[in-house]
Amino acid sequence: MPMTLLPVVPGAFLDSQLALINTNLAPFATASSSSPLVSSGANSNFLSSWCKCTDATGGTTRLAYLQLYLAGASQSGECLRTFATVNGVVAGTGGIHGIHSSVSFDATATMTSAYTFAGGLRGTLQMDAATRTPLGVYACIIASSNIAAGNTLTSSRTSFIRVQDDGAVACPNLFDISSAVTRKGGACSSADGLQILLDGVVKYIMIGT
Repeated sequence: MPMTLLPVVPGAFLDSQLALINTNLAPFATASSSSPLVSSGANSNFLSSWCKCTDATGGTTRLAYLQLYLAGASQSGECLRTFATVNGVVAGTGGIHGIHSSVSFDATATMTSAYTFAGGLRGTLQMDAATRTPLGVYACIIASSNIAAGNTLTSSRTSFIRVQDDGAVACPNLFDISSAVTRKGGACSSADGLQILLDGVVKYIMIGT
């Protein structure tokens, strides 16, 4: 069922608009983990959206903007939670991912500023200015595993983070690290080291056996 685009109403949502939204989303609202929507077709997209912004005055454009406020005393949660759950036997070679995000450049695209950042995935730890000492564990990116008992993992093929080149041109550096967020060590040989960038200068992380 196609989605109906509705005009923005300043200050309020009309009941009729909410009813129309609920009607269009009804097939998705009635699905559940025990009774999901099913497609038997190859290359299925259950939700699809293609948009284009042609503004040339600057600013930031987003396809979706989501913000969740947690105001309770004992709350936890996520603004977005995704699963790719395997049922039965999967023999495909294309990969299974909870999230696959990309930034892409077509053949006509050019970057006009050396200070433009482009990344397939960005994680930001953000705190407003305040006099406080927050308790807890904080990180821009948390890589965690949740593997139940009984699973025997292949040590040579299982890791928290995997790095690989999928295209015809290899990425030249494993990391690009600013000295503002790292601790510098002493000089060492580049033999058997992983090449990284430290303030734009090539350095090496030594690898031992």
